[in-house]
Amino acid sequence: MTARRRKRSGVYGSLGDLVQYRSSWIIAATLLVTAVLIVPLVVMKPAETASDKPTSNEFVELDELIRDRFPFELYRVLFVAEASDGDILTQDNLYALYRNEEALRSSVLSPFLYERFSSEAGIQLRGVYTIADAVNAALKIESGGTVDLSCATDIQVQQAVADVLASPLTNDLASQLSINASYVQGPDGRTTWTSPAFLFFVESDYNRVKSEYAAVAGRSLSEELAPEYFGRHVQRLLRGDGDGYRLWGVAMDVNLEIADESRISSVMLIAAVALVMVIVAVVFRSLRVTLLCAVGLGMLIVWVKGLSNLIGLNSSIVLDVVLPVAMLVLGIDYAIHSLLRYREERAHGSPPAEAIGWSTNRVGEALVLAMFTTAIAFGSNITSGVESIVGFAIGGCIAIASALVILGLFVPTVVARYDLLPVKRRYADHTKSSTATGTLFGRAVLLFAGRPRVSLAIIVVLTSVCVWGWVSLEPRLNASEAFDPASDLVIGLSKLDEHGGGRYGEPAYIYMEGDLARHDALLAIQDTVRAVEDNTYLVRDSANGKADVCAPLLDQLGAIVGSDAARAAIERQYGVAISDANRDSLPDTYEQIRAAYSYMIEHGVPGPDGTLLFTPKQVRATFVGGLDNGLKDAALVRVGVSDTEEHAVAKASAAELRDDVDSTLGQASGIDSYGFTGSAYVRAAQFDAITRSMTLSLLVAVISCLLVLAVSFKSIRYAVATVVPVLIVACWLHGFMYAAGYHLNLMTATIAAISIGVGIDFSIHFSQRFRQECAVRSTCLEALLATSNTTGVALLATAISTAAGFAVIAFAPMPMFSRFGILMAVMIVFALVAALVVLPSLLILLPGNTPGSPSRE
Repeated sequence: MTARRRKRSGVYGSLGDLVQYRSSWIIAATLLVTAVLIVPLVVMKPAETASDKPTSNEFVELDELIRDRFPFELYRVLFVAEASDGDILTQDNLYALYRNEEALRSSVLSPFLYERFSSEAGIQLRGVYTIADAVNAALKIESGGTVDLSCATDIQVQQAVADVLASPLTNDLASQLSINASYVQGPDGRTTWTSPAFLFFVESDYNRVKSEYAAVAGRSLSEELAPEYFGRHVQRLLRGDGDGYRLWGVAMDVNLEIADESRISSVMLIAAVALVMVIVAVVFRSLRVTLLCAVGLGMLIVWVKGLSNLIGLNSSIVLDVVLPVAMLVLGIDYAIHSLLRYREERAHGSPPAEAIGWSTNRVGEALVLAMFTTAIAFGSNITSGVESIVGFAIGGCIAIASALVILGLFVPTVVARYDLLPVKRRYADHTKSSTATGTLFGRAVLLFAGRPRVSLAIIVVLTSVCVWGWVSLEPRLNASEAFDPASDLVIGLSKLDEHGGGRYGEPAYIYMEGDLARHDALLAIQDTVRAVEDNTYLVRDSANGKADVCAPLLDQLGAIVGSDAARAAIERQYGVAISDANRDSLPDTYEQIRAAYSYMIEHGVPGPDGTLLFTPKQVRATFVGGLDNGLKDAALVRVGVSDTEEHAVAKASAAELRDDVDSTLGQASGIDSYGFTGSAYVRAAQFDAITRSMTLSLLVAVISCLLVLAVSFKSIRYAVATVVPVLIVACWLHGFMYAAGYHLNLMTATIAAISIGVGIDFSIHFSQRFRQECAVRSTCLEALLATSNTTGVALLATAISTAAGFAVIAFAPMPMFSRFGILMAVMIVFALVAALVVLPSLLILLPGNTPGSPSRE
């Protein structure tokens, strides 16, 4: 480029000179970096998923310790089978399910199914055992082998169901029935059961599924996803042809569902970008500019993903889906501001080279300030202590800097270079129509700024109400709020609530470590079980009110004490005779207990007839010690906690459970350390971390932005006036979330950072242009009118394009993305209103704000 030199000063003057006289360098360097970053984009994809759990938290740390010390060898998936005709206990429905169970047990999945002995039924089980199996066996026994489910009448099946549920060996199968099950007693004394559904588990070998199922599936699968694909395979086999009953797995494929719905939502992203491009085409009335902006957005994705992979950011939904959506739609703002300012300079008669130099000089400071302050807003989330949010913060900083270079510098420079090409064309002058639009828009802004105190008084009242809503927001993540309501995942959880009631709570684990062969340590565990049984928040059996508490170590020792075969086997191997003189279901001496531990870890626990009541895998799943490489003994007590979906309930449950274990284990001899954890408590810790992160990141972002703006503007007054609208936007947005019935979760928490970043962009552009106009206008109102006519129109254009883009995402099937799109669109509108209503009123009222004071470069 060549053009008449004009003197520019300062950093942004030098930047303007660089763009004007060395544009080829900028274009070449940007293209070269893009080409280089394609390599990490393609070959350095993250192999791991970022954790959503906070670091340095007792529940998270104990959860990880349990995963390390106790081998997770049993993969259990809960299924709900619901009859289409209202009763699952008919011959047609039970036979259809039994036939599908047999298909599962004889399929390629058979080697993965877990085999164990059922002491209740007295038989060896493989993978699954339901009331259909028990009824089929009962029919055969009753008929001497001539009748089974395939040929039984409904009367015979009804009688077999009644016999199964009455037998001491199989009456526990009643717990599989829906809470809406019922029975009637006939005149002849015969009991007839009906149930709309029943629930059952399928058990498989977790380690084998992780390592070997991929070969069966014929595809490459990570160890994390293999069990979920396996669960879906089991579900297909158990569904059969779908006649008679419907079946759903419960929360078995969360990651796959996220991946499936994210792919569908990606189509909405493409539609959003297409709509943004249409709006850009309308604003600039240039196919060339529109295509260049589209190319710039593509380059932005390459830079963000390439750099993220290069520095090793792990995959997460907020980094892989939320950030690209935000950056593609928001990144266009840099191009709109740069290109509209370039057109202003061209409309004033400047040739392309000089126009791009001066437009970069004059809008450059606002763009760079917007980049820095937005990066600060994103980067402040690094304080969260949650890996996925930290990755989002770092990725956001990369994206903001990349958008400045590509869309704020590269794309306008290419446009200017094109305008220099020696081809015959007439420059399209849209100045008149733009001026007319700007004048009307500017007058509208002055309606509020002309009465600043009245406008601000209304804003204060409205914001106060929104602050109350913000404080009232609760952390929550219901499945129906996160996933497509029509998905199997959501329906399965809904059917669990409908038919399982409170019988299937979330599991929590009490952990004890020390010398657990000491008799007083085991007595303390017994006391803990009794104390926890009275806990308000535990799941209870609807029939007898018994709490869902399981202490496998005590059950295993009790089984050894009560089994002649077990005692004899231990004496043969270790020369130690097991006794229980005081009948407390525990071996009498330290030596006996230690011998029992060593035997059951290696061989399991045999029953009276020699069959294994507990396999070695089952023992090691909840107890380690004895032969555990010299480590301390450790054991787990499992409890089922109800209604933990509610954050407040989870926290109250944790407080009561803490009191229970402190009272029994706190001073127990032989117990060196103890604690409890569970998915509900880890999730509560996650939500607490997110809430703290929002508060801390907001504080860090606001203070940092104030300092940066104060240094750049050389004015505390202007810095404060520019940041205040950003705080108001955050208040309005969270007030809207409360009014709309939204909750805080991992997705909506990211909105806080983005609202700060977007709001500060709008405010900076308006404040910076106002300062420039004040230098050449006679009154503040004239400067405000000129700013509204130019930068205000640019803000309107960017707001329309970005809000429209996000509004398209609101139609995504996944509620997480849909609500993200809605909140982003609403936030853009709020940011525009704050920049054009709140900020002008503040600027007019600034003390000492006199025209002619800021210098113009």
